[in-house]
Amino acid sequence: MTAGRVIAIAAVLAVIGVPSTWRQGSGAERSTADGVYSELQANRGQALFGRKCHECHGETLEGGSLAPTLRGSEFLSSWQGKPLRRIYSRILSTMPPDDVGSLAENETLDLVALVLRANGYPAGAQPLAHADELDAIVVAPPGDKR
Repeated sequence: MTAGRVIAIAAVLAVIGVPSTWRQGSGAERSTADGVYSELQANRGQALFGRKCHECHGETLEGGSLAPTLRGSEFLSSWQGKPLRRIYSRILSTMPPDDVGSLAENETLDLVALVLRANGYPAGAQPLAHADELDAIVVAPPGDKR
């Protein structure tokens, strides 16, 4: 295998996430049920959502004619069992549709925290600090309180 192919495969895995079965040996995997964001961070996400997202996704993230809901079992079924990084990447690479790429890492993390809170996941003491840490956090099934 050439170095170029190895780099290409690594890039694809970084974007889509490494299956949790590949990471099991690390023992460091957490879940969204573990309180992985802070309440303050979700509050910042709420303020940002009010400025940039609510027109399409609705005041309470219920969705609308322009965009899907960001809460509930229908939304979570797409992400359950997958790394939280996928939600982050979707927001970062597609939102807002009229200014894609305008969100900074910390703003996107704040929005991820808001989405977690809206879906009933508990807040913890520490905020989500870096996008890279989201690869080791799996989206838990709804109602998983551990």
